[in-house]
Amino acid sequence: MKRVIPFGLHLVAGAIGIGILWFLIYKAGVSDLAAVFLKLSAFWISLAIAVYAVSWVFRTWRLKILTNLFQGEFKAWDLFKMHIVAYALNSILPAKAGDVAMVGFLRSKTIKTGQAAAVTLQMRILDALALIVLLLPSLYLLTENSQALSALLVCFLVVAVPIGTVLLDRRGKISQWLESLENKFVHRFVKLAVLKTKDAYQAYHRIVFDVKWLWVTILLSVIIWLCDGLICFMISQGAGAKLPVVVVMMAIVVANISKSVPLTPGGIGVYESVLMAVFVSFGVSLELAVAIAVLDHFIKKLFNIIFGFIFMADMGIRLKTVYREVADRYYEENAAALSEKVNF
Repeated sequence: MKRVIPFGLHLVAGAIGIGILWFLIYKAGVSDLAAVFLKLSAFWISLAIAVYAVSWVFRTWRLKILTNLFQGEFKAWDLFKMHIVAYALNSILPAKAGDVAMVGFLRSKTIKTGQAAAVTLQMRILDALALIVLLLPSLYLLTENSQALSALLVCFLVVAVPIGTVLLDRRGKISQWLESLENKFVHRFVKLAVLKTKDAYQAYHRIVFDVKWLWVTILLSVIIWLCDGLICFMISQGAGAKLPVVVVMMAIVVANISKSVPLTPGGIGVYESVLMAVFVSFGVSLELAVAIAVLDHFIKKLFNIIFGFIFMADMGIRLKTVYREVADRYYEENAAALSEKVNF
């Protein structure tokens, strides 16, 4: 099978991310950063870790609601394991391989490929919607920070395009068009790809029009990202930076939008750079801004990787298999069809 993304390219992407991170540390000064880390408050750091752990309760709850819409036979504990394994894969592999793996995990029960893809997509859209909500209190700062304004516009498009399309298509005309398109193709490979696209669209249509649970998942998403912002705020307090919560929330939104394009594994280097730049623009010293950005990303990624790899071993999943069978196939022209062959 032709490898769409050579392994060497993954290594290059990882090296670039680490290089960016090292450059930030070098510019801030290793000794200055060490001094900041030595003065960190153990109380605030411990509280930040605890809040991140609690946020996984809400992530799992949200996923449970979405899978229940399709009668998915999943226990909450199993969903938690699948979810954090996917996050761990996203942390170490570029190209959002964890999202592709999540589709495979969800298919292991009664959920179909299209439904699993719709659930995974909706979680991303809900995240973008939550980021918009959290950015609203800092609207008065947007005129001073073009990055935040760009982030708001990107989030708005991510949310508005798919949800707006479905709302305008209340009668399912797009599904009918896809079905007619499917019947026009003779080639089995193309036919199957169109079929999976139609299944995913129909599943997403169902998610959006289940108004009760849509609002519940939106609320859970806001809580999830509020926790994410509070973690960074607690770290900033522990490091001695007296930043307003609204500024920290804005910085978290902008930094997370910067990771939407998977340039490096887990957004390493990119995330820290953007977070640091926002903090510096609000008067935080370079060494303090870098320390907060590095520690914020480190705590979240380390938590995901440790527990993700523990559960990956428990579920009998091999990283090499995920890389070969999921990440590469996702980026082939007919990923929807090929996903039927992925067996977790």
